[in-house]
Amino acid sequence: MKTTLLLTTMLFICNYGFTQNANTTLSNLTLPTAVNQHLLPKNNNTRDLGSASKSWRILYIDSSMYLKDFLFLHSKGLRNAFVGEKAGNAVTTGTDNSAFGYHALFKNTVGNSNTSIGANSITLVVDGKSADSKQMILSK
Repeated sequence: MKTTLLLTTMLFICNYGFTQNANTTLSNLTLPTAVNQHLLPKNNNTRDLGSASKSWRILYIDSSMYLKDFLFLHSKGLRNAFVGEKAGNAVTTGTDNSAFGYHALFKNTVGNSNTSIGANSITLVVDGKSADSKQMILSK
């Protein structure tokens, strides 16, 4: 009996003494707090990060951002910037490309120094050779 009680007490102390359990306001977390799990809402499209009066100051994103289940912002390759649904090619190895708008510069996989603005602009350039003179093409 004493062994069972001692073991139960030790497990209780270890569980609450060495782990940090967050309360609902997260006020008991120490700074900085590391997150080692994905942060997922209970249901889709039900939670916000910040508000109009309490916004986050800086947002660091390493790879990509999805908007309404579509890749919307990414910088694959080297010094590339792609903004818009299906803008830029997610497997590009090209450099110094900029694409803004739906499907802009989508087929470009190795091209360099292209700028594409507007829906479906430069969708046929695959290797970037026609745009090596650093031309800029706008959609209709």
